[in-house]
Amino acid sequence: MFQVQVGSSMRTALIMGLAALLASMCTSPAFATPTAKKKGGATQLTVSPKKPKATDGLNVAFRAGKLPRDERYLLSFESQGAGTNALCTASYQVLVVGRKRPRQLVELTLYPNQVLATSGTAHFFNAAETPSARRFCAGATSIGISRIDPDGKVNFIASRHLRIAKDSRYPEPDGTPVRIGLLDGSSIKVEAPGRPDRELSVTGTLRGVLPALFRPNTDIDVASMTGAMYLTSISPDALCAGSTYKVELGLAQGGPSKMRLEASGNSVLSLELLADPLSLAGCAAPAAPARSTLTLSGRVGPDGLLRLPLSGTIKDVQIAPGLQATVTLNLLVNVDLSGRT
Repeated sequence: MFQVQVGSSMRTALIMGLAALLASMCTSPAFATPTAKKKGGATQLTVSPKKPKATDGLNVAFRAGKLPRDERYLLSFESQGAGTNALCTASYQVLVVGRKRPRQLVELTLYPNQVLATSGTAHFFNAAETPSARRFCAGATSIGISRIDPDGKVNFIASRHLRIAKDSRYPEPDGTPVRIGLLDGSSIKVEAPGRPDRELSVTGTLRGVLPALFRPNTDIDVASMTGAMYLTSISPDALCAGSTYKVELGLAQGGPSKMRLEASGNSVLSLELLADPLSLAGCAAPAAPARSTLTLSGRVGPDGLLRLPLSGTIKDVQIAPGLQATVTLNLLVNVDLSGRT
């Protein structure tokens, strides 16, 4: 069984394994270009049923043409809107094996966790990431056929598009995990009258959950947040220096921390931190620390969610008798909604 990433990131060692397999086959199947009448004729790709449910098998058929001796057919199944539902099969690829005559009908039946070939054999090439799933992911779906050589080079031939409907027992995911990573440049700025401004670098990772699958062009609410930020250096004001400092700025478990990403581009991050405002100001930790709550806001720029700037302020933080500071958290974050966190 082969697992090679075709496309932008091919793995040389596994491709060599593919080459060995293809070299071991005596002769090649046939090939034809699908839509235009080029050398080898036309490949007629069909898929049935036309309106399948998630639990249905998908019958795929095409007419073989004339392939170079070292090439084979690669069939791909991909759900366009599967999101991160781990309870269904979103994609896989199948390598068609065996001698195919020109115009020979090649038939396969795709199931969520296996593929059956009517004539000859077929192997999973990139297997499904959810091998135990009993249904395909519902939504817009593409089934394509390509030709692949021993070096992993893939040439597209044809595709068919269909929509898979949910069955009566279709499972919905509990939520989509979200990762919010702090990037270089994230910092806390401390300003106090008559004192030099101080800037403290901060790093860390926050995590949350979307209540459902990510859907583009809609408002996104991230809840159930966990994680922590960390001060990477301490440069306290002499007026609030001490022997003990708190560098971990963790989120309160089960607290109100949340993030909202609006379709308009506005973004809001609300945090409840298990750290006193004095600790955020880089001062010595108080004997009886309190929690800090603040709201950061920003707007999506040209870098999108790859580099989202957010800023929020806590005012009137008393760092010394009669001296109050303004603490501003300036974050540059990467928000990962892929669900692979």
